[in-house]
Amino acid sequence: MRSGLKILDVPEPRGANALRIGERVLMPLAYPRTCDLLDRSGFRVRTIDNSELLKAEAGVTCTSLIFEMASDPFLEPDQRPLELRERFR
Repeated sequence: MRSGLKILDVPEPRGANALRIGERVLMPLAYPRTCDLLDRSGFRVRTIDNSELLKAEAGVTCTSLIFEMASDPFLEPDQRPLELRERFR
């Protein structure tokens, strides 16, 4: 460990193609061992089936939009801060 970072050896080719959103890490279902490694390392993993995009070598990072949100986008609408509930109604 260096500078408070922990390096994880990803067990699958292309398994490091992950996208952090809030407190979660978005991962393709195609990499179950990597998902398990991240889960055991304390990350909150959410998996998606992007198998059709993987055929074109497209991962979750290159098929995403970058945005900022004041809270976790996976929260139910009534659990979001009031200002976000008003804005995204």
